[in-house]
Amino acid sequence: MRLAGVTSRHGPSRRRRRPARSRPGTILTPCRTAYAAQLTQWRELYDRARPFLRDLEPMAFAHAMMRLDAEISSHGEVIAELLKLRNRSGTDEASGPD
Repeated sequence: MRLAGVTSRHGPSRRRRRPARSRPGTILTPCRTAYAAQLTQWRELYDRARPFLRDLEPMAFAHAMMRLDAEISSHGEVIAELLKLRNRSGTDEASGPD
């Protein structure tokens, strides 16, 4: 039985495939968009739940929203840096080794 994705250093699939080149942010942009959608959902839920929240529950909402906001900011910074590196090199070299 062969397991998909499992390789052995002794097997015929010794060579690793190099990742295809992609534009900076190709992977991070959809993640950032997903985090932004989650943040919107949390804010809407918080607005509906606010009259019923007690004790530390508002803080739990705030904590979840702050974490999502931090993820969004972080992804934005990484994408901006990748674009700077790409523009500085004049090629797609910043997107990864060939």
